[in-house]
Amino acid sequence: LSPQMRRLRLKCSDIKPFATEGIHIRMLLPCAGAEPAWPDLQPDGRLLWPPGKPRMARRTYTIRAVNVPQSWIDVDVLLHSDADGPSPGSVWAEHAAPGSPVGVLSPARGLPARASQHIWVADACALPAAARMVEMLPPDQTPALLLWVANEHERAAFDLPASRVRPQWLCSGEPGASVPEIAKVLQWLECQSWNGSDTALWIAGGLPMIQAARAWVAAQPRLVGVQKMIHTYWR
Repeated sequence: LSPQMRRLRLKCSDIKPFATEGIHIRMLLPCAGAEPAWPDLQPDGRLLWPPGKPRMARRTYTIRAVNVPQSWIDVDVLLHSDADGPSPGSVWAEHAAPGSPVGVLSPARGLPARASQHIWVADACALPAAARMVEMLPPDQTPALLLWVANEHERAAFDLPASRVRPQWLCSGEPGASVPEIAKVLQWLECQSWNGSDTALWIAGGLPMIQAARAWVAAQPRLVGVQKMIHTYWR
């Protein structure tokens, strides 16, 4: 989709559980070039890993699109590094090829709140979630949407037409982490109109941005009653 965002299509025999119960999935990511040692699922839902075998990395991704009759789901993976080096998700996505196996666990929630006004902020990691949630809103609802990516080229990773939503953009710094851009995020939030319980605020992205947003929200009396969903997507 863009220099840093790759879309991958996953297929399995029964996609129905992932089509109705939420917009996120948890994935078990095999190491490139290694034979996967899959865990068993215990009766209480916990994973039982084969003794003596390394556990696979677990990451959560948004179901960007789903097709039940054809048994596939699409996920968009941002190619980036964590504080400790290359992200396991990035490594997996860069090496994935037709036929590569990957484990998919039960879907998690993440549906948009019911409200007449939506105010959303997403950094690069959260672009797929923002796009999916826009598509799930009624056609007559359009969120106030601020998207933060590293540069203009990454705007292509948000592939909704302008006829559906016209986001505002930050295209600089390290998405979710850079101090000057975090200040701009808070300034944008300050300029929005807030209508109490009929407003839903959703913010998703890197820990530094989320910490700053939570502190800002806590200091705003006018946000009392606003539905708030503020999620750390990466650290």
